[in-house]
This record gives sequence, structure tokens and C-alpha cells, in this order.
Amino acid sequence: HGRTSKDADDASGHRWETSHADPDVAEKAIEAIEFLAIATEDGIPVFSEALTWDLSPRLRKRLLQALYEQRTELEDESSLARPMLGVLQRDPDPLVRIDAVEYAAAVGNVSIVPELQAQLDREKDDRVREAIEWSIRFLRNETTDPPPRFDVPS
Repeated sequence: HGRTSKDADDASGHRWETSHADPDVAEKAIEAIEFLAIATEDGIPVFSEALTWDLSPRLRKRLLQALYEQRTELEDESSLARPMLGVLQRDPDPLVRIDAVEYAAAVGNVSIVPELQAQLDREKDDRVREAIEWSIRFLRNETTDPPPRFDVPS
């Protein structure tokens, strides 16, 4: 088919920038996951698995948002924090890790603070460290400030 993943376009002209070996597979998988009517805890493993795929940072951030949006249908939205913490621990992109920690704080509770503290001890990027520190304060009800914003890589 001759196109690389960087050249993938869908019928609507939307440009997909993914590093997945087959951009058509990546594109359809993301669409399917986003529009799944699995608004139950049974859908969480699907999102968790998809978050490990070799996708562009933009698509990983999109998956995090889609996972976060599942919260409205769940009895216990804190179950969403675990896959988000997994992204925080393993994603190579600092801006994806920042999104992951902020989403985890939004759906989690104080029970995830020890994992956040452990990640804070390992984290090298100052922006991610700041987001983790904010999340810990937020979960402990020690701040009402909005999360820090990092729109451009440093």
C-alpha cells in the first residue's frame, strides 16, 4: 500500500499521526474503543490494553480522555485510576504522563497516593513531578488550585 504510518488519512481527511506499523489498524482500533458502548468496568481492560499499543502521543492522550469519559457510567470511577497510573509509570512522553496523572487524580481517591509518591521518587521530568505533586495535594484535599498547565515541551 506504500504509505507510512505518518501518511495515514481517513476518508474525512483527518490526519492520523501514529507510529503503529499499520495505521489503518491503529485508526480503526481507536475509533472502535472510543465509540464502544462498554460503559462498565468490563471495558477498562480494553482501554488498558490499548494504552500499551505503539501509538503516537496524541492518540495515547486521546485514549486517556476516552477512558476518563467512562467515569459517568461507573458506580466506582476510582477503578479508572489504575490504568492511568500504568500510563504514568511507563509512557515515554512527559505530556502523556501529565495527562495520565491528572486524570488519575480526577477519578481516584487518596488510596492511590502511595503509588503517586513512588512515581514521584522515580520521575525525572520536572513538569511531570509538578503534576504528581499537585495530584497528591489534590487527593489529600490540600489544594483547590487548578492543575499546572504544560502546553509546550521544555
